[in-house]
Amino acid sequence: MDARRFLLICALSFAALVPAAARERVALVIGNGKYVHAGELPNPANDARAMTQALRSIGFEVADGIDLDRDAMERLIRDFLRKSSGAKVAILFYAGHGMQIDGRNYLVPIDAKLEVATDLNFETIDLDRLLDSLNDPQRATVVMLDACRDNPLARSFASRLGASRSAAVGTGLAAYTNPGTGTLIAFATAPGKVALDGQGTNSPFTTGLVRHLRTPGLEIRQFLTRVRKDVSDITRGAQVPWDSSSLLGDVYLAGLDPAARPPNIAPPQPALPQMAPPPRQQSVLPPAAVRSISTRGYNGSQYVEAEFRRDDAGNWIETQRTDASTRLRFAEQKNTATEVLLYDDLRDLYLRFDITGKRLYFRRGSGAWVPFYKIERVSATSN
Repeated sequence: MDARRFLLICALSFAALVPAAARERVALVIGNGKYVHAGELPNPANDARAMTQALRSIGFEVADGIDLDRDAMERLIRDFLRKSSGAKVAILFYAGHGMQIDGRNYLVPIDAKLEVATDLNFETIDLDRLLDSLNDPQRATVVMLDACRDNPLARSFASRLGASRSAAVGTGLAAYTNPGTGTLIAFATAPGKVALDGQGTNSPFTTGLVRHLRTPGLEIRQFLTRVRKDVSDITRGAQVPWDSSSLLGDVYLAGLDPAARPPNIAPPQPALPQMAPPPRQQSVLPPAAVRSISTRGYNGSQYVEAEFRRDDAGNWIETQRTDASTRLRFAEQKNTATEVLLYDDLRDLYLRFDITGKRLYFRRGSGAWVPFYKIERVSATSN
């Protein structure tokens, strides 16, 4: 096996350690604003860019598109569905026009032209069918819809249907009272209501999402409660986000709070004075002398123990204790007085080991550092 293929296989197997890995946490972000047959919306493109940046900063692999026509939107969705098939968490964020017809919801590409009833299935994206494709009880699926804006396409479409059918075109989006198992759907406002595009760079809903998305320790329902409060405050009660959930467990988009004790782990018991050896001061091993680091932590779905060992060439190899086949090679960067910095160029992934603070951090590219695993042991030998 050549070196390039080996590194690729290792990179794909890293998902069980770092939540930034593609097969663990994926997202699709779409923002449509430059509509050809309706007035432009100023904020969806900004909303999509802000959400893409925020999601990547907490370790999601994001497929994004801005101002997409029907064909481009369908291609992007199809690729995302393939990627999400092996993921533990999948997020869909859409900003732009949406509409409900006969209780079904549709997302509107920028080139949509609705003149007769039969245009609907050819000019729009059927959201209900998309949700059916995403339905997987083994995965947490989170759908965020900033698509309840006042839609002139829906009004003109209703007027062309005549009196007998125009009532089927509702305001805003229709509710989902029974989403697929493992799915949470969040709306920018209550079902049947119209959301505001906003006076600033982003819509009120996206403003709230981006503000709290990077906060560690927020379970997703707590996260949405904070977003709901922000949107209500911004709009003075005119807009209140709404959600429907059938999630089977807790979901922490930005990971657990590093200061909090992991769930189901009992607090350490105090040692008996008569049995404990006298405490002694331990010196911190200089990073240049470190040859192995043991870590332990929660990756969003399970607890993982991993060992990092430095070889004679200065490269580091990661191995999981629970799965020795999960390995990844890192190049050592310039270390500081208290930290070891590693880099994987295939994934554009950095790891930072704070030796004194006993904490592992990660980041993708130039994103923000995200606190992750606890450092259990640091050694000057590779054994």
